[in-house]
Parts: sequence; C-alpha cells; structure tokens
Amino acid sequence: MAVVFQRNLSIGVGGYGNAALTSLDIAQTTMHSLTSRREQRGAIEARIHTSDGPLTVFCTHLGLSSEERLIQAQELAALLNACETPKLICGDFNEEASGEAVKHLIEAAGLVDAGAGVADLGAVAGDPRSAQASLRAPPAAPASAGRPRDRECRARFPRPHRGPAAGSRCRSLPAS
Repeated sequence: MAVVFQRNLSIGVGGYGNAALTSLDIAQTTMHSLTSRREQRGAIEARIHTSDGPLTVFCTHLGLSSEERLIQAQELAALLNACETPKLICGDFNEEASGEAVKHLIEAAGLVDAGAGVADLGAVAGDPRSAQASLRAPPAAPASAGRPRDRECRARFPRPHRGPAAGSRCRSLPAS
C-alpha cells in the first residue's frame, strides 16, 4: 500500500492534512498549498500507474467558508487544467455538488461528477460519520481512453465532523 500525506496544520509532533492511499504504484507527488483564512488547506497531486496508463489523482479538503472554498476551487481548476493526463479530484469539498465552489470547479475544469445520482451509502446505512465516494469514470469513457477500471477506484472517505451532507465526492475529467 502506497501512502502520501500532506501536513497542512502542525500540532505538537503530529498534524492534520490530506492523505492518499493506493495499492498502485505512485510515480510522482506534488503538494500544493491553497489560499486559506483560518486552517491551512492544500491538495495532493499524485500521478499513479494503472493498468490502463497514467492517472493523476488530486486529493483535497476545502475550507469552511463559501468565499474561501470559491478561491480554492479556482486554484484547483488551474491545477487540473494544467495536468496533461486523465485525472480525478476527490476529497471533502464541504458542500454539495450544487454549491458555488463545486459548481465552479466542475465548470472551469470541465469535470464530470462521477458520483452524480449515486446514493450516499453513509446516509443509507444510517452512519452520519461516513460517505462512499466513487471514482468511476463516466460511462461514455472507454477503457482505452486511459481511465482506471472501477475495481481500482473505489475508496471510503470518513467525515466525522460534517456527516453525509458535507459532500465528499470525486470528480473526473474525461480523457482528451
């Protein structure tokens, strides 16, 4: 299991941040700081090798205020647009797909909400501390387009502080 951790906030010898875990090989990682007001926020950019070719995964946790999230979404859209491989962005966006920051991110980076229409399994199971995020490619994307298979792209993102309404989702950009 490969693990990447980005410390955004140090507390004593520990800290808080973003983490990405995969059973696939990680070729390269880059840590990005995002404009933040209170708690420092960031994004991990990890290029991984899949059986269908390279994939760049971005993992983030956006801020709590709507204004902060919008600025962070603009910064993330620029990072996504600069990435030349097929890509996914996942994490805790602290708002639903209908929120201003997430809508901006989807539109500015040409993303597809891979979780659209999928029931929040945390809510179905009655557990407000977790939600299922699916990293599925849109149905129109053939495997030859460099997308990973569904079985390689399932992850669970616990969110004890916000519950299922917080909107952990993954967004995928169609291969060009």
